[in-house]
Amino acid sequence: MTGSATSSDSVAAFLAVRDAVVRRPVGDGGWGTCHALSDSLDEAIGSLVEDGAGADFSVVAVGGYGRREQCIFSDVDLMILHDGADSEALARQVFYPLWDAGLKVGHSVRTVKECLAGAREDFPTLTSLLSARVVAGQSGLVDELNREIASFLEGRPLAQRLAAAERERILLEPYPEIATDLKEGRGGLRTFQALWWLRRRRELVGLGEALPETNQERRARSALLRARNALHAASGRPHDRFSVELRGPAAAWLGDEVIDLAGSVTGARRTGDRLASVHLPDTHAQPRRRWFSLGRGPRPGPPPSRPLAAAALVAGRDSGLAEPTEVEAMGKPHGEWTDADRQSLVTILRSGHSGRAAFDSLLEAGWIEAEFPEYVPLVAAPQLAPFHDHPVDVHLWRAVDEVLRSVDDDGWLGRIAAELTNPDELVLAAFLHDIGKCRSGDHSIIGATLAREFLDRAGFPEATAERVSRVVRHHLLLADTATRSDLSDPDIVARLAEEVVDMETLRLLYLVSVADARATGPSVWSPWKASLLRSLFIRVAGTLDPDEGPNRLDDLADTAGIDAEALRGHISAMGAGYVEAHTDDQIATHIETLAELGDKPVVLAVAGSAATVIAPDHTGFLGEISGVFAIHNVSIHEAQLWTRPDGLALDSFHVSDARTGEPVESTRWEVVTRDLVAATTDDIDLDDLVAQKRKDYRRTIARLPVEVASPADPSTRSTTIEVRCADQPGALFTIVGALYRAGLDIQVARIETIGNAVRDTFYVRDRSGAPIRDVARLAQLVAAIRADLRSRL
Repeated sequence: MTGSATSSDSVAAFLAVRDAVVRRPVGDGGWGTCHALSDSLDEAIGSLVEDGAGADFSVVAVGGYGRREQCIFSDVDLMILHDGADSEALARQVFYPLWDAGLKVGHSVRTVKECLAGAREDFPTLTSLLSARVVAGQSGLVDELNREIASFLEGRPLAQRLAAAERERILLEPYPEIATDLKEGRGGLRTFQALWWLRRRRELVGLGEALPETNQERRARSALLRARNALHAASGRPHDRFSVELRGPAAAWLGDEVIDLAGSVTGARRTGDRLASVHLPDTHAQPRRRWFSLGRGPRPGPPPSRPLAAAALVAGRDSGLAEPTEVEAMGKPHGEWTDADRQSLVTILRSGHSGRAAFDSLLEAGWIEAEFPEYVPLVAAPQLAPFHDHPVDVHLWRAVDEVLRSVDDDGWLGRIAAELTNPDELVLAAFLHDIGKCRSGDHSIIGATLAREFLDRAGFPEATAERVSRVVRHHLLLADTATRSDLSDPDIVARLAEEVVDMETLRLLYLVSVADARATGPSVWSPWKASLLRSLFIRVAGTLDPDEGPNRLDDLADTAGIDAEALRGHISAMGAGYVEAHTDDQIATHIETLAELGDKPVVLAVAGSAATVIAPDHTGFLGEISGVFAIHNVSIHEAQLWTRPDGLALDSFHVSDARTGEPVESTRWEVVTRDLVAATTDDIDLDDLVAQKRKDYRRTIARLPVEVASPADPSTRSTTIEVRCADQPGALFTIVGALYRAGLDIQVARIETIGNAVRDTFYVRDRSGAPIRDVARLAQLVAAIRADLRSRL
C-alpha cells in the first residue's frame, strides 16, 4: 500500500467515525462523543506520522483537542514540536491529508523556545499550550515545554487575566441569554476552560490542587459539550449558538425533549457564572448605579445573623459575593418576618447584579427553598418562545432593573414613578410578575395567588399584598390591549378601567408592562409599542380620574413648532384617540406631510424607523402599501391606520430592512414612493411581484401553521380578526387581500412580528360599515379567510 493511500485511509477512518457520530451520539453525546472523536483522531494522526517522528519531533494536540474535548466539527488543533531540525516533510505528511479531507486545522510548527516566545506575546497561545498532549513521536520535547511553561508561570497568576476575559463576556451579555454561544458566551465552555487552566497552572508549578473539580462543575461542563455536539450534528457545521431553529433538531439527536435540553444549558451556564464569580477575582466587579431615589435607601437592620440582613449587607458590595461565614448565617432559621427583613428584601432587589449574587447565596444556603419556595422552579428555567431572550429568573431580575431605570428616567416614565405612593410595591411587582411560570395553567392567575401567599407570609401590609397580586394578575393586560385593540373605542377603555380599579394600580401596571417588554427582548419592545402603551395609559387615566388625563392641545403647537389653528383643525379631523396614540413629533410629521400632498396621489414621509403614507383612501390601500414594501424588502412590524371624514388616509408604520433589521437606507425610499404611486394607479402587478419575492425567499421561511380566529370582542364598533402565521415576504399583503376578498373593510390594524412569527390583529367591518355579530356568518368568514390564506402562504 502506498503512503498516500495509507494517509487517505487513516483520515477516512476518522471521517467515518465522525459521520457515525453525526447520525447517533456516543454515550450521552457529551464526554463519550468527545473522547470517541479525540481517540479516533489520535489514531488517524498516528497512522499519518508512521515513522516520521522520532526523537527530534513530537506531534502535539493542543487546545480542546489536547483536553480530549474534540466536538463534532471543531477545529483540529495540532502543533509539530521540534528541536530545530527540518520539519517540513513531517508537516506535509501530517497537515496535507487533513486539509485535503476538508478538515479545518489549527496548525503550527515550533521549537520549545518559539512556543515560549508565543506564550509571552499572546495569551490564547499560552492557554492553548497548557493542554499540550503528545499524539505521536517522543514525549521528551513536550516535557521540556511543560518545564519552560511552568517556569514562565511561576509568579505569574492567570486568575487576573482570566477574570478580565470573563468580565468582557459579562459586558457583552449583562443578562444571561438563552440563545447564547455555548463556547464563547457568558458562563459557557470558555468559563469552564478558565477553571481548567487555573488547575493546570497549579499542577505545572507544583502548587497542588486547590480548586478541585466538583461533581456539579463536571456535570455542567458535560452538559455544554453535549449541547454543543448536538448543535454541530443538527447544523452539519461548527455552529455553537443555541439558536431557536436548531433546538428541536439538537434535542432529537440527543433523544431529549427541547425543554429538557434548554434547561440543561441554562443550568450549566448558571453554574459556570457562579463558579467564575467565586474563583476568578472581581469577575463581576463593575460600577453600580445606586437607585436610592426610589423611596427609602438601605437603613440599619438587625445583626447579620438574620439571613436577609446578611444578604442585604453582601448586596451592598460591588461584587455581591458572600464570605463562607455569611453564607452560613444566611442558612440559619429565619423565624417570623420583621419589618427589617421586609426592607432587607427590597434592598436586595434594588441592588442590581450584586443583589442577584447575594440572592444566589441565599439560594445556596437553603433560605430560598425554606422561605420562598415559589421561586425555586424558576431558577435557570428556560423560555422557548423566540422572543424571550433570558431564562425566567434572569428575566425577573432584569425586569426589576428596568423599573429602577424608569424611576431614574428624567422624562415621562420618571414622572409616572414619582407619583407612586409606595415605590416598594413597584420593585415587588416587577420581581413577582412571572412567579407563576413553570407551572401548568395561566401563569398570570397562578402567579397572583403565589404572590399573595408569599407577601402575606412575609407580613407585608394588606394593601401592598392586594395591589401587587392584582398587578401580577393583570401584568399582560395593558400590553395585550395596546397592541391588539382599537384604542379609540371608549368601551374598550372603560372596561379596562374597571379591571385596573385605581390610579395607583394603573401606574404600577404601566411601569411593570414597560419593564416586562424591555426585559423580554428587542423584538417585543419598540418605539411604536411605547407609543401605544402611553396612549392607552393616558386614556385609562382620563377615565379613572379626569384630572389625570393631560390636555396637550394647549402647548402642543409651541413644542411642535406648528400653527395652532392648523393643529386644531388636523386633530379635529382625525377624531377620537388620535392625540393619545401619537407623540408630539409624530403629529408634527403628519401635519407637515399633509401639507406636501397637494395634487400628488401619494406622499411618503420617513423618519428613522417610522414611515407615514398619506393618500386618498380606497379599497385595498393597505394591501398596496404592504405589497410595495414587501417587494422592496421593507418589513412592517406595526401599523396604525387613520381615515379622516374627508376620505384622506393617514397610515403610519414601524419598519425595518427585511435583510438586516436595521433602518431602511434613505436612498431606497424614492423608488418605494414611485411604486406606491404605480400601485394606486394599477400600473404594476403586485400579486406577481410579491409571489416572485416569496419564491426567492422560500428556503428561509419558517414552517408555522396559518391560524385565523375571531376572539371574544370587547369592541361594539368592530369585529376582531386575528391571524397568525410564519413571517415571510408579502405576508401582510396576502392577509390584507384575504380580508378584502372576504368583503371586509379594515378599520384598525395591529401588526406584530415576533421572531419568525406574525401575530396580526385587525378590527374590521363589512362593506356596509357594520360589525359582524352573527355567529354563524362570522364562523363562515373565518373559515373562508383561513382557507384563502392557507392556499397562498
